[in-house]
Amino acid sequence: KTEKGEETLVNPCACAGKDKFVHMSCLLHRFLPLKKEMVKRQRTGSTILKTPPPEISLTALENLTPICPACKGVYVGAAAVDVLTRKLEVMIQRKHGRGVANASAELANVFKKQGRYEEALPHYRVSLQIHQDPNEPNHVNEAVDHCNIAFCLKSLGHRYVEEAEVHYKEAIKIRIRDLGPGHLDVATCQHNLAILLQGVHRFEEAIELAEIAAKIRIVKNGEGHVTTKLSTVLVERLKKDILRQEVCGT
Repeated sequence: KTEKGEETLVNPCACAGKDKFVHMSCLLHRFLPLKKEMVKRQRTGSTILKTPPPEISLTALENLTPICPACKGVYVGAAAVDVLTRKLEVMIQRKHGRGVANASAELANVFKKQGRYEEALPHYRVSLQIHQDPNEPNHVNEAVDHCNIAFCLKSLGHRYVEEAEVHYKEAIKIRIRDLGPGHLDVATCQHNLAILLQGVHRFEEAIELAEIAAKIRIVKNGEGHVTTKLSTVLVERLKKDILRQEVCGT
């Protein structure tokens, strides 16, 4: 809000003209009406009857995405954060475990895309904790959560390398167990862990992972694929790093 208490306008999507700007409160109402906020009034004589909107079903709530119904563009910036925060709050009120996990991960993904890694981490951790529940495990999403947490930690600097390494290794273990050692998702985790280890001069460990990832990608995608090239380039760089380390004796 402004200093005068007036609500500011936001430009959350690709809409133009009179629909380009909208109040955040109006955007939230449009995205997910709440009983206490969206109330239809019907006058019957001197009596005002309040008819709240029907409660959204869990299926509809789970499928709710931060997309503008007019231009079909994904909401960006503060709008994306606010609408997904509302979705998460409703899921928490409903005490729907899977829904809370998915909404937490959605919100965390927005923070990650915006480079707000510290804000993304607690939401990814909530998602991971729920996906690890032995009563309702979700190993696919558990591995994704580990990868996302590792990425955020890596992006926050060297002081988080050890923790990031633990999460990458957990993701690799889960994916090898569930998908097999030659799966592309395994290669992705190995490639990313190799980059993490390269950043702290653990070149021997890094090149072992990078070579495995490169072999998987060559088999699955072919030598000309962009991800294959990324892994083969990483291997070559690590070879140079190892040579330089041997020459310098560090």
